[in-house]
Amino acid sequence: MSDNERGGLGWWLAPLSIFWERANTAIAEANYQVQEQRRAQADLQESANYIGRQPGYSHDVVYNLDGDDPLYDLIKKSRIAYYRYPWIKGAVDNFVNYAVGDGFNFEPDTEDEKARDYWESFEDASLSLEVQQEMVRRWKRDGEFILRWFPPNRSRGETLPEFRFVDPIRVRDPRGQISMGVMTEPDDISKPVAYYIKPTEESMDAEVVPADQILHFKAGVDSDQKRGRPWTEIALAPAEMSRQWINGRAILNRARSAYAVVKKVDGKPSEVLSISDGQNQTNNASGSTKASKAMRPGSRVTTSKNVDIEFPSANLNASDTQHDGRAIALMMAAGLNMPEFMVTGDASNANYASTFEAAGPSVKMFNASQAALGCWLGLVLAPRVFKDGQRIGAVSQSLDAMTVAVNGDSVEARDSEKHTRTILLQTDAGLMSDKTARGGLGLDNDEEEAELEAQVARDPDVRIRQDAADNEEE
Repeated sequence: MSDNERGGLGWWLAPLSIFWERANTAIAEANYQVQEQRRAQADLQESANYIGRQPGYSHDVVYNLDGDDPLYDLIKKSRIAYYRYPWIKGAVDNFVNYAVGDGFNFEPDTEDEKARDYWESFEDASLSLEVQQEMVRRWKRDGEFILRWFPPNRSRGETLPEFRFVDPIRVRDPRGQISMGVMTEPDDISKPVAYYIKPTEESMDAEVVPADQILHFKAGVDSDQKRGRPWTEIALAPAEMSRQWINGRAILNRARSAYAVVKKVDGKPSEVLSISDGQNQTNNASGSTKASKAMRPGSRVTTSKNVDIEFPSANLNASDTQHDGRAIALMMAAGLNMPEFMVTGDASNANYASTFEAAGPSVKMFNASQAALGCWLGLVLAPRVFKDGQRIGAVSQSLDAMTVAVNGDSVEARDSEKHTRTILLQTDAGLMSDKTARGGLGLDNDEEEAELEAQVARDPDVRIRQDAADNEEE
């Protein structure tokens, strides 16, 4: 082949190689975009599965509890959301802290010293603050808590009954014949007969435990339902929406901060071409060229006077999207019956008066929850304790069924000074006894009376000063 032929062949092969290089680059970019779309679609599908809502399906279809699987899936999703979503965990933990506080106060309704001592021993051994908190946490997160009761075994020297929490996911009939793992009376679904408890979630067998060995506290459902439903269920979908909204805001912020470098050259086309070629780096070994690296933030640019450099950025405002985030937070707050600051942890836009009023409905909810759990502990769990005590002779057989009065900490937000003045005015007016007044201030009347008498015994002048103060007020 002659040099002329070679030159002619090279003349049209060079553009062809450039074409194929650009084509390969375009194909690689297209493949990358397809992979990114598939990855985004997979993430979206995973999020939908994670929260339990498939596109095109209604809420009732996904959360229908006629079968077993949706119930257990719902409990799992609620648990995952508790550990992964700050809003869900914050709401549940706030509920636990408000409802339990420093712990419930138990007062047996009997004057029998042996019975009172027996209850106090059981309370110290089995009803610690941590156990009370776990009861409420399981109740709100799982929709129920299930206790397996173990009476004391005298042959082993045991004197107190014990209980252990049962994972509600393991309460299930592996054969699928007993719905939700709870066998009930044929003609009364509200009377359990036995509970099917699997050793592990994956087990294909289950232990049939008589209902008299189980204490079951459920909530969020009617009395004719066998199992409870998580309190957090109403917030699962908004929590996922909030997560996606925050991710979208992050993408938007990255897009806003992106910019391009545009060089405007005031000169001939050949000058423009030379500047463009200067932006490329040449590999001396292969002779190929590649685009230079993008400038890093803070880079300095040096140009001649006939080159004008611009940094245009994406004009993405989207300021209205901020309202969407708050709307989602309000949706969660409304469903959980909590003020916004309890869900978001942000009280910067509220003053004392507005916060006090906003917390009103949630205070009622906390009080109602304290009363519900307190009644169950005092009227269901406590009689079981005394019955076991009578069986082993630790409690007198002559005593009738005994219960325990259970009171929780006050959850109302109060101005301490105004509250104290109000109680003093009611006491002075003869509307309230000293015992009730002390109770309203969170004080134990018997302890305070004993302490006052001991104080007078140590310093008799205390009584004289108290009487003088009373006479001065009159």
